[in-house]
This record gives sequence, structure tokens and C-alpha cells, in this order.
Amino acid sequence: MLMLLAMTAGRAETLFKEYAPLSGCIVNPLTGNVCWAEDVSAHPQPFTLVYANITWRDLEPEEGAYAFEIVEEACHFSWWKEQSKHIILRLTLDLPGKKKHSDLPQWLMERTAGAYYECPYGAGYCPDYSDPVLIAHHSELVKRLGERYDNDPFVSFIEIGSLGHWGEWHIHERAGKMPPQDVRTSYVRAYAEAFPHTHLLMRRPFQEVSAYGLGLFNDASGSLEETLIWLDWIGNGGSYEDEEKGLVPAPDAWKTAPVGGELTTAVPPPQLLQDSADLCMRLFRLSHTSWIGPNSFSEVQDRELQGKLDRILENTGYRLRVAAASVTGSRLSLTFTNDGIAPFYYDWPVMVRVRTGEEQHVIPVPAALSGVLPGTMVHASVDLDGLAWESIDIGILDPMNGLPSIRLAMDVPEEKGWHVLFP
Repeated sequence: MLMLLAMTAGRAETLFKEYAPLSGCIVNPLTGNVCWAEDVSAHPQPFTLVYANITWRDLEPEEGAYAFEIVEEACHFSWWKEQSKHIILRLTLDLPGKKKHSDLPQWLMERTAGAYYECPYGAGYCPDYSDPVLIAHHSELVKRLGERYDNDPFVSFIEIGSLGHWGEWHIHERAGKMPPQDVRTSYVRAYAEAFPHTHLLMRRPFQEVSAYGLGLFNDASGSLEETLIWLDWIGNGGSYEDEEKGLVPAPDAWKTAPVGGELTTAVPPPQLLQDSADLCMRLFRLSHTSWIGPNSFSEVQDRELQGKLDRILENTGYRLRVAAASVTGSRLSLTFTNDGIAPFYYDWPVMVRVRTGEEQHVIPVPAALSGVLPGTMVHASVDLDGLAWESIDIGILDPMNGLPSIRLAMDVPEEKGWHVLFP
């Protein structure tokens, strides 16, 4: 219920409001369905994130000659920025396919060890990840990636790939073997040093998750058996190949770093909705999932399934709102809360728009949104500079375009990302 109270404290009148939560599915940045960046066709479902695999072969076809512009054109970076979408990137060295091939550039294959393989996953080339020449060139490559993308708000998340099939940190026994812990750490360290401002995610909770504050991704979302195994790793740790304690518990990782991942490929997304919608929702809630993809529900067209999908998305990611606000004299006080299952992991600028007659003034609010965990409240206040205001609105700006872009989950009038606080 919305309440407006007027009180007298000395000479200062206090206006106070509480705001009811908004129900239903909300399409917001950095949450929900994810689509492939290469595909600019229309999609039946709304989305705010796209995903791109980048192979080393495509990125550095000649030593030291980085084909950023070619990769970005193939993945339509400019188009997605114009559409106010954000991107998830993963560097891959081994993508199993139908035919014999390598995802490393030829110049690097000639200097490092590795072998072609055929296994149930497909055919490809597995490098020797312990090869010091490979490690050195990989560190330089990731450094260049960081120089280009770490300060670009379009690139919101990096899934640490590099090792294993699809960059998922596992290798079929017919193809090769994962390197030991110290070598794996060197790969992660390269990312941590290159991307200090961008959230990084790993497929499994290796010790680097805690050491570097990493997030996690599950590429078998929707699968009960595989997701329960993954959740057990996060809760209890476990063995990894011949390492008895290769995986370490990371039950609170989601509080500071995101959880994402794509749907299992074993079941078509419409069938998952038809048969297992409630299960999917519970698994997403248990893992504090923020996004689903690139294999996602984005192509679902059956209107009879829309209600189930909306319920899943309503239980994914953050649902930020202002729970209460007050104005005393020239001081605006705000209480933020989060009705979702995960934080909003970046501290995008929070602004209030003050209207005085025909003029309007935009004032920053010192609020760190990343600290608004589900079910908690965070307080902030701002001086309105003595303005004789007629109305006060609030918005959260996307650094990529400077526009208010988050729909707050509060039941108030909203226009182009600005939400009415007063009157």
C-alpha cells in the first residue's frame, strides 16, 4: 500500500512514502534469456544479453595480429550496442565439431604440443595445456582482451573458458587430460589480472573461485541430475578427476559474483517448460541464477507456455526497488530492497530527477546497488540543493548509453526508466 504522511519536526515538514512491490515478469539488463551474438534475427522472447564464443584461431590468426574488428563484426557488436544489449564473452581453444579441425591458429600449433581427437563429443584438437609456450601466449592474448574490453560496459561478463572442450574445464579421456592445479591457476590468474573491473565466471568451483571472487556458470541448467551435482560441488566441494579435493565449497559466491549458464541440450526448451517448469524454477532459485543462455528460452513461441516461462523469469536475477522514501527539508532519504534471488552485480549510477517548474535537475545518489542482497535493505540519502521541487523521480543509468534502463520492481508510474517517488 502506498502511504503519504506529513509530520512536523521543528520547522521541517517530512514527507514519507512506502512503495508496494510490482508483481510479474520484468525484462531488465543483465538478467533473463540470452541469445547468440551472431544471430540478429527477431526472437519471440525479449532479452537483454547476448553471448559470443571467441576462438583463438579467429582472434589471432597471425602472431601478434589481433582481429578484434573482424570478430566484433561477426558478432555484431555495434548492432547490439545500438539495441542497448550487453554481451557475455568466452574464449575457447577447443570446440568439438563434426570434422577434424583445430581452434588454435596454425602458427601456435607449430610451436606447441597437442593432438587431434575423435570422441563422443565430436572431433577437434586438444592442446597440451601445460605447454609453457602455450601458457605464455595465452597470458598475452588474455591481456590484450582485457585492454580492449575490461573498461567497456558493453562487455558485462567473461566466462573463463580456455581449458577443455567448449571452455568447460573438462576433457574426454580419448582426447587428453586437464593440467594440474598450479597450471590451471596460471590460466585463471591471467584473466583476473586482465579484467579487474569485469565479473568473471568459472564452470566449476575450483579454489580460484574463492581466491579471486569469481562467479559460476552451469551449462546443464534444467537438468535435475547434472544441476544437483553442480550444486553439491558449490555446497560441499568434491573431487576433480584424480584430485580428491580439487573442488572447494563456494556457497556464498553468488552474493558478490554472478551465476549464469545455459539450458541442457538434452531436452528442447519448450519441452522443459511443458514438463519441468517448476523444477527449473526451483533449481534457478537454489543456484541464484541471473541469466539463462545462450541455449535459452528465447525461441519459445507457444503462448500456452508463456505463463510458465514468465514465472521462471520472475524468479531469476534481481528485483530492485525503493521500499520507502522521505523528504525532510532539502534531504531525500531512500531505502532500497531486492525482491529477487540475486544481487545486481554492478554499481550503475543511481540518479534522482528533480523537477522545478519547467526545469529539471539530475542529482547522483551515493548508493551501491551491488550491496543490496535479496531480502535486505540499504539506506542512502542525498541533498536536493534547496530546490523547490514539484516532483522527484528515480532512475538507474546504464553506463553504456547514459540512459535510465532498469525497471524497478515497485508499483509506481514509470516513463522511460524514470520512476515517480513524489508527489
